[in-house]
Amino acid sequence: MHMKSRMRSLGSCLSFASAFAFASFASVMLVGQPASADGALFRVQRTFLGAPFPAVTPGGAGRSVQTVEPYKPWFYGVTSLGATVPATGSTQYPGIAIVQPGNAVGAKFTLQRSFIHYQGTTTLYPSTAFTGYLSKSYLDYVNGEARFRPNNPYGASTVTDVTFYDNYAVPTTTHGGNFDFSRDGTLHVEPGGNRFGGTMRTLYNPASFYYQYISYFAPLFFKAYGSFGCTKMGVTCTEGFETELGEITSSGMVSRYLLGSTVFTYATPTSMGKKYYRKLASPPAVSKAYYLHLEGPWTTGMVDVYGAADPYLPHPQSTGFDFTYPGGTDLTLTRTYTAVEYKGKGKTYYPTAKYYTKLTGVTRAVSLVRPRITHTYLTPRIPTDPIVQNYAANRVQVMKVFFLPEPGSLLLIAAGVLGVSGLALLRRR
Repeated sequence: MHMKSRMRSLGSCLSFASAFAFASFASVMLVGQPASADGALFRVQRTFLGAPFPAVTPGGAGRSVQTVEPYKPWFYGVTSLGATVPATGSTQYPGIAIVQPGNAVGAKFTLQRSFIHYQGTTTLYPSTAFTGYLSKSYLDYVNGEARFRPNNPYGASTVTDVTFYDNYAVPTTTHGGNFDFSRDGTLHVEPGGNRFGGTMRTLYNPASFYYQYISYFAPLFFKAYGSFGCTKMGVTCTEGFETELGEITSSGMVSRYLLGSTVFTYATPTSMGKKYYRKLASPPAVSKAYYLHLEGPWTTGMVDVYGAADPYLPHPQSTGFDFTYPGGTDLTLTRTYTAVEYKGKGKTYYPTAKYYTKLTGVTRAVSLVRPRITHTYLTPRIPTDPIVQNYAANRVQVMKVFFLPEPGSLLLIAAGVLGVSGLALLRRR
């Protein structure tokens, strides 16, 4: 088949510049791989299972389904109010993976770094998230290299319960052991076939930040600033850090500043709709919140999370899978999403929309799940007050990887293009 028709069969038309960039990346991915390594194209769909905020959320309590990544627009969508959802955005080229020939069930694979790249702002309003907390974040993050294989040495070898409770938890020595209380909980893991699993970390740009205006404790009001970023026992996470079952990581720290009692008025409302503001208390008073996580690696097995301090029931659980489709199959992915619409007069409406995306010729589908228990500890603004645990939550993340057809020949063409360019350069020298 001619190269141009191959490009079209994959739903993309590459310019010379983008083809050369693709060739370069494919060549880098294949360098150092064993002769038995092959290439594959893929897309993923991620789902987040957590607390019900609000009680009725997209696709069920605490369930948030992401768009397909690298992005592919939905081909059809409709809201619960009957409105058609138009497709938006342009299709991004699929990600590149290194796989074993045949890419059978249980075969190891590696997904490229940064096939997920999110950059933007998110806002959580008190009416749709946590009462008394108005939050805004600027996020800039990518995924680290994702490595999945059978007999993952960092996961559970049999049905495993990793239990944490006071005086018997893995110490958070980087914080002087100050946050080793009220961590009762269990990560229950049942390994999937071939004990398949591995690591993919989220890497934040230092520019990412977090802001909150907190009215929950009125008549005391606070504003808070925080940072994102993974550390493991005090060391900044890299994609090379394997995720271990029962490891402890931190995702940042938030500083809360007490505000004064005097209320001032903005000349014009802010982008977040605020009309009034308060200045920092004098003298300044600050408390610090630390976010700690007990977690495990990705697995195709079953995970169940129980943290005693989480106020929400039921606790999340999910089971992965690993399927192959000889000859390929077409799959339709669904994303249910609740859009918030403000209609005035104190009423808020939540029309639900369903989006559908079709993937053609899928040859293998792998669903990976991972558990997490989050604990937040607040150091007091009054030094004589005790440290408290002010928040805890149970989480499960799901990532489905879909491998697409005709990848090997494209990767060979890409590597060949780069090779020819290299030979031409040598001849000129």
